[in-house]
Amino acid sequence: MLKLYLVRHGQTFWNVEKRIQGQAESDLTPEGVRQSMLLGKRLSKVEFDCIYVSPLRRTLQTLKAMVVNSDVPVVEDPRLMEICMGDWQGELVENLKRNYPEEIDCFWTKPHAFNRATCETYKQVYDRGAEFVRSVVEKYKSGNILVVTHGAFLKILFTYFRYLQLHDIPQVIHPFSTALSVVELKDGAWNMHFWNDITHLE
Repeated sequence: MLKLYLVRHGQTFWNVEKRIQGQAESDLTPEGVRQSMLLGKRLSKVEFDCIYVSPLRRTLQTLKAMVVNSDVPVVEDPRLMEICMGDWQGELVENLKRNYPEEIDCFWTKPHAFNRATCETYKQVYDRGAEFVRSVVEKYKSGNILVVTHGAFLKILFTYFRYLQLHDIPQVIHPFSTALSVVELKDGAWNMHFWNDITHLE
């Protein structure tokens, strides 16, 4: 059986400031580092066959703070990057709500219809996420794989593992900082052990 351990990065300064991150860079806060260390401790007994991580700085910082076994191969995969938010990246959410009320509402509540010229669509992110998962399945028939990525990306990927549609995304809980989700491929079907678990922070 193949098991994927899906992780959202730790808290960043832009998370605290409530700015749109997308594929722009924002560092972990001291709290984000602490969260990552606690998650690493939680996963310390899991023997991973490979680690895949988004090449953005906040995910790399999260993985470094987790202090995972250094003998495990690490692959930086751009398919794991957050949804690109174009000219909205770095903007305060409250400013977007004021200046682009209809578009930002569409982004949150009608993901299947969101189509801002400078941004990725949800379908584009879904496609690269599904492609990533298929490539992992092709390479690893069994074992444990750690994937360190981003919140919106994970929400979109949730629909892939649960065989849902893009319009179902607003009903998916947005992953918390360093939330852990575990899915397993068994007999050709994905089964979700749990989603958005942060018991390591309690």
